[in-house]
Amino acid sequence: MGNLIYRTVSGSVAQLHRLDVLSNNLAHANTVGFKADRATFSEALDANQRGTRFVSVPKTTIDTTPGPLEVTDNPFDLGIAGDGYFVVDAPQGQRLTRVGTFTPDTDGTLRNVHGHALLGEGGQPVQIGISAESGPVTVSETGQLIQDDKPIGKLMLVNAAPGTLTKDGQGLLRLDDGLTPQPDPNVAVRQGTIEESNVNPVSIMTELVTVHRHFDALQQAIKVYRDMDEASGRRLRS
Repeated sequence: MGNLIYRTVSGSVAQLHRLDVLSNNLAHANTVGFKADRATFSEALDANQRGTRFVSVPKTTIDTTPGPLEVTDNPFDLGIAGDGYFVVDAPQGQRLTRVGTFTPDTDGTLRNVHGHALLGEGGQPVQIGISAESGPVTVSETGQLIQDDKPIGKLMLVNAAPGTLTKDGQGLLRLDDGLTPQPDPNVAVRQGTIEESNVNPVSIMTELVTVHRHFDALQQAIKVYRDMDEASGRRLRS
């Protein structure tokens, strides 16, 4: 009976973790460029209790499915159609991002809302002309920047395998140790758009209801096992 309770408790803990993940996803349903997390579960064999199986500690992975692009017509809002990432210069090093809201600072460097410089090919910050004589900036699908009919730079556009990425806060993603971003000429930029969250609120709400039901059922099972243990103990003492 103890083994059954052990398995049921591990299942309850796993459902609580899944609830936390889903709640966080729902809270970011309107966050630009947000990527949902997914909790995955597996059954494991306890090395200390022969034959005892339980739900292992859930593993959280990133759902890198692209979110829909919203047209803003702001020339410094950049979205990516399909797979791929921009690269920014964060304090902790180069980081990947799908959050393409940028603004030129006083020297013309394009920066995101957290002040991280957008990087171009070669790893240098992207700069544009900001004088009164400077014309508008056009960004091509391949990431080429054109101003006053002259190329002024090209965005660093990269790709990465989904399983190699970890969230690093502020909409940034980092690669596993030892890996570097791989340039990808197939990444397609859409100027004047921003990527919305890839969270589907309706789907998340449905999952939340399912998780609550599973958790309640597990709690009822734990109560039944406890009552059975107590009943067995009373019979042994009588």
